[in-house]
Amino acid sequence: MKKNITVNIFGSLYAIDEDAYELLNRYQNDMKRYFSHREDGGEIADDIEHRVAELLAELKTGGVEAITIEHVQDIIRRIGSPEEMETESGEEQPVNDSANESRRQKKLYRNPDDKMLSGLTSGLACYFDKDPLLFRLLMVILAFLTQGLAVIAYLIVWLIVPEAKTPEQRLEMQGKSVNMENLREEILKGTQNLKEKIASQEVQSKARGCLGGLLDLIAKMFKFLLILMVIGILLFLFGMTVALVLGIGGGIYASTFGFGSLFWRNVDACLLQALDNLPTSLTWEFWIASVSLLIFVVVSVYTLVYVLGRMMGKMKQMNKGTKWTLVVVWFVSLILSILFTITTSTGVSRIYREMRIEQNTHNGFYVPQDEWTKLRNYGWNIVHHKYCDDDYVSSSHFYNRKERPYLHARNKNGVMEYQMEREQYVEPGVYELTAVGRCDGSGAFVYAVTRDSLYLKEIPVCGDEGGNIWEEAVRMTTDSLNVSATAEKKEEPVVRRTLSEYKEIAKAHKGKGYGWSRIRIGEIEVKEAGKVRFGVSNVPSFTDSPWHGEWLSAAEFQLTKVK
Repeated sequence: MKKNITVNIFGSLYAIDEDAYELLNRYQNDMKRYFSHREDGGEIADDIEHRVAELLAELKTGGVEAITIEHVQDIIRRIGSPEEMETESGEEQPVNDSANESRRQKKLYRNPDDKMLSGLTSGLACYFDKDPLLFRLLMVILAFLTQGLAVIAYLIVWLIVPEAKTPEQRLEMQGKSVNMENLREEILKGTQNLKEKIASQEVQSKARGCLGGLLDLIAKMFKFLLILMVIGILLFLFGMTVALVLGIGGGIYASTFGFGSLFWRNVDACLLQALDNLPTSLTWEFWIASVSLLIFVVVSVYTLVYVLGRMMGKMKQMNKGTKWTLVVVWFVSLILSILFTITTSTGVSRIYREMRIEQNTHNGFYVPQDEWTKLRNYGWNIVHHKYCDDDYVSSSHFYNRKERPYLHARNKNGVMEYQMEREQYVEPGVYELTAVGRCDGSGAFVYAVTRDSLYLKEIPVCGDEGGNIWEEAVRMTTDSLNVSATAEKKEEPVVRRTLSEYKEIAKAHKGKGYGWSRIRIGEIEVKEAGKVRFGVSNVPSFTDSPWHGEWLSAAEFQLTKVK
């Protein structure tokens, strides 16, 4: 069953099939465009239309009730060139030779009649008079050799090179003369549809052989990858929208830009609390950002689907009004989503920061969550932390080059006051406190406090090199006999180590050491059972000595009973 329509040509009505009407209309439009460069082009186009009307009238007189596409094809073949029409009518008109001059110079177009993706390689093959299969194989090889750069170049050229849509462009692509005869044949050739495409896909596949089948498979895989890429982009955009609606966007801003030392631990709980405490001014900004981003995602999705559909030839071309409407909506929603996302995220960041500081404040001091966990694992309490960097613990420059946490502080915005201490319950007796430490200035002490007395021992100032631990390791590794000699005299070092451990310490900091020294406080007398406090401090009011350095470190505190 075919759909018929009625057309009016110079006052006469004709019943014509829909596909026949499309061919006839395209033929007349192509003729008008072909003769538009001539001064008498309009008259020639009218003559062609009159000739078409005459031939249609002959068919109607002959009993043809509906004009088919075969009738239109025959009419096109019967219409001669303008010169022939003018001769038949007995009129002699000068012909503009320059207007009829052949344009045989080839132009590069994408070939829509032989394409796997865009017709670009087929167009190149037509331009250089080569087999399209060679260009397709070359494209696949370049894609692997350039690690995908050739694919990007292909996509760019795809956007630049136009498709041969009109008969004139198809003739220019083939390097044929753009004249009346060739134009007519090209129009008729275009009406064959699938019959003109080598008969069928099955025959075409057999003609191209194994390599053609391989290229078909690669083309299908490429289309599949494009679809996956589009789906990935859609999921990413959808995730962005959900993230903003849930407030994760504000959390990312807070953790990454608003408060650099925070980690993602317990982020979700703080974010939910921050969103619950959003002021009214931020609430409506939050919803504007969410809605505008949703609109942006929807328009982007629609555009991507449209482009993909156009690539596969399954969607009609969009009119200009719709295109400009989508462009304006997309641009406005993008700007609104960016502006209000920034303002909302800034507000959420501020609230989030305040809550994190409140939740991670201990004994009046803010401590990052991960560092607080380390301090609690070793039983440390914060006594003073003023004018210091945010960090309490480090692990990068330990004396044996191993990543072990140790107490660390550095001046910031003034002369720091740093004091950390632990408590240990002990029985009456005499005790000894050992620790390791380093600093780059005087005024840092290891201490122990009993019920009756304060014991202090200053950390040797070695900076970031040397130290008695490193010196001992160098001495023990320089002469391996020292180890046995020390054992024979029963003069063991403070900490007995293996030769491999000494070598590791001696290699620290490219053989320069990290400045660590062992500190020992002996004869700590405890008269009654109770707690002994010990730790490290540079607070002048506690040590009775001013601080003259920039940083200090301490670790390995051990309180042991000797008597």
